[in-house]
This record gives sequence, C-alpha cells and structure tokens, in this order.
Amino acid sequence: LRARAAADMEDAGIDPAACRFRHRIEMRYQGQMNEVTLDWPKENLEPGDPDALRRDFEAYYERRFGAGTTRAGTPLELISFRVEATHPTKRPRLAEIAPGPAAEGPARTRPVYLRGQGWTEAAIHDFRTLVPGRTVPGPAVIERDTTTVWLPPAATATLDAYGNLAVDPGETTGGAR
Repeated sequence: LRARAAADMEDAGIDPAACRFRHRIEMRYQGQMNEVTLDWPKENLEPGDPDALRRDFEAYYERRFGAGTTRAGTPLELISFRVEATHPTKRPRLAEIAPGPAAEGPARTRPVYLRGQGWTEAAIHDFRTLVPGRTVPGPAVIERDTTTVWLPPAATATLDAYGNLAVDPGETTGGAR
C-alpha cells in the first residue's frame, strides 16, 4: 500500500521522499457492525505485532467508549489497512476581489415591517455594486443571488477586500437584534 501511495504521489509530480505516510488499520470486535481506526507505526504486521495491536485497540476502545467496555477474549477483525500520503504545501495567498461598478447609493427603497415598530423605509442594495471599504447603514437590505442580508436601523455593514461582509449590529434598545 505504501508503494502504491508513493507511486500515486510521484504520478502527481510530488517527490515521495518529501511525503508523510500514515499507516492505519480499521478494526473491531468480531460481530460488531462498526470499526475503529488506529494509527500503526509500521508498514507491515510482524509476528509479535498482534499482541501489541490488541493492547493498542483496547486502550483506544476504553478511551472512546469508557472503562470496562473491552472484551478481552473476543477475537478481533482487521477490516482494512490504509496508507495516507500527504505533502506539505504553502498556504495560498487569498485573492482580493475586483470591485464591480460602484453604485452611488441604493438603487431603490421599499417599506419593510419591523415587529413592534411598524413600517419603515429600507434602502435596497445590490451586493455586486458594493465597494470594499464602503459602509452601508441600516435600515437596509443587501440582496445577493444566494442570500439576503437585513440590516436593522442601528446596524452597518462593510465589505472587505476579500468579499466578506462584516455586520456591526450597532446599539440596540431592548428587543432582539
């Protein structure tokens, strides 16, 4: 399995010598439906390993399921063997968004009903026209294809350079935010 994982990494253009290999075994007590996964520090099982494997399995089993949950005489089933190959990569640089055409203000307004307060006019903003760094005051609705953001009267929202919308709820007087 390790040789196949190394070959896969090499096929992907990654030097296997620079990879980290993790050997894992999925096991369970005979007759159980679910297995647990243990790390195994070696590539192969050797003649003395079954006793160590049982000790590791039962120690893990008790940590996971509680003291007294192991079954000493019950045979173990080794369900699968796995090798994971990983290679460290550099964290990618986040790209800043390219601002779209900026709108001077909201394209329109519409009445919205606020529980306990009645009707108020809210500015309607198209998310695509927001410019990074510009603050939108509430009451407002910011519309996007996949979501709608409501800004109560005291709230503000600011788009950052990465396209995240930071909402400051502002001061609230009683009631819910």
